[in-house]
Amino acid sequence: MFYQSHIPFTSPLFVRELQDPGSMTLVRGPPGFVCLTLQDWGDVSIQNLPLVASYLTPHRLQTYLDATRGNLVQALELYTWNSEVSAEVFRVLADVEIFLRNAIDRELQKLNVTLGNNLSWLDELNQFIPPIRRLDIERAKYYVLADGKLLEHANIVSQLNFGFWRSFLVKWNKDTLWPSALCFAFPDSSSRHCP
Repeated sequence: MFYQSHIPFTSPLFVRELQDPGSMTLVRGPPGFVCLTLQDWGDVSIQNLPLVASYLTPHRLQTYLDATRGNLVQALELYTWNSEVSAEVFRVLADVEIFLRNAIDRELQKLNVTLGNNLSWLDELNQFIPPIRRLDIERAKYYVLADGKLLEHANIVSQLNFGFWRSFLVKWNKDTLWPSALCFAFPDSSSRHCP
């Protein structure tokens, strides 16, 4: 089991553990923070548990204490297990987002070329994109430039979030983008819903 948390450099835990690391490993985290990792719950002394638990909000910790009938060690193990499961779910979700994004982008770019447009569909298919989603595109362009990157199609696409891509799969596209492009992004659906 492991537990990982970002804590400020100025916290008493950081200062104390630098002097007497014990079973905790501290590595540099985001600016101004360290990453605290407890590699093996069996090595964590009882006196350290309240300190570790204090970095969780009481409300958050109480959920785990209730589930383990007040056993702090088991509560922190359960918290760790939940964190590991959540991390895996987010990993899968990130993959789904990338696959969905690339499939939709590919088909919209094909449609754009079919319509005789030379530029990115992000600039050419405005009549099919609701104003709120056009704002997402402008925001993505801003982030690309803020990151010092070239304002290229791939860079803009990578800045668009999951909500942007999900919005293409709603009813407003049923008679416009779905039959002309988006249905082809989902090969198993093409026989039923594509022309």
